[in-house]
Amino acid sequence: MHKLKLSILLLISVLAGCAGYGRLLIESYTNPLEPQIFKHADGTESLYYQFSIGDGTNADTYLFFIGGSGCHSHKYYLRQYLEGLSGNIKVLALQKRAVGDRTTGLFGCSDQFHEFDYFAQWVSDQSQFVSRILNSATIKPRKVLMFGVSEGANVAAAIAASESRVTHLAIIGHGGMKQIDELRILAGKNKFPDDIENNYRKILTDPTSTSKRVYGHGYRYWASALDLDPMDFYSKLTIPVLVGFGENDSSVPVEAVYYMKERFQALGKSNLTLFIYPGADHVLNANGKSFRPDFFKKLTDWL
Repeated sequence: MHKLKLSILLLISVLAGCAGYGRLLIESYTNPLEPQIFKHADGTESLYYQFSIGDGTNADTYLFFIGGSGCHSHKYYLRQYLEGLSGNIKVLALQKRAVGDRTTGLFGCSDQFHEFDYFAQWVSDQSQFVSRILNSATIKPRKVLMFGVSEGANVAAAIAASESRVTHLAIIGHGGMKQIDELRILAGKNKFPDDIENNYRKILTDPTSTSKRVYGHGYRYWASALDLDPMDFYSKLTIPVLVGFGENDSSVPVEAVYYMKERFQALGKSNLTLFIYPGADHVLNANGKSFRPDFFKKLTDWL
């Protein structure tokens, strides 16, 4: 118990300092989410969480939440993260494989987690989850929103482009560039290690390795994501797309979201709504203030 309390205190400190999740973590213990089990087609299991905003018995909107990188449990922040969102909404979030209910990711992720941590696996698992949930719904929702954060944005976009029942797509902290181009821009701004080109070449020499790791992820993770073109998905979408982005994001350069806007315009697409928050970071925080409640209020109106 002492070790668990120590881990929790350390996690609060780290998250509060690096991503502004400290308050969310603390609040999660006063109103915890209970894990449920999702069985994949191959017989393995992952945990998922669900809760309702508004009238959960008559939810007219299903929101499928897909988080960013790492192996921390959604339990610690999901409900609080969506503060500002209103309506009659059922929120569902499938965790990545090998992430437990209380996994914090503070001391690294397991080898089993790295084994399944790559783009094709994320899309396969999340697509299966979305399809099964929608198939089993006794009252079919009028709106189905895919919501992706950071690396989860590409997964959400891929599913939105292939699942005809998805009616809306919203993302935070992502744009339309390939990740390798984003990292090159960040390296030029001294916001990412300048050895990216050397490591990029190393990754491509052994693209299926999960034991070889760089920047905290296995080679297979990077090989699956670095050259992925998000516009391959966005170009197919005719549904409304909403983007929230922090102007001072140090994980994804703001150029990526401007590029996305330019590509939509070049394709003659008018289904993109973009909100860029001045001075805000990757999780829409700026100078001790969170812009997420404002974004989710805008999302409510947009829906």
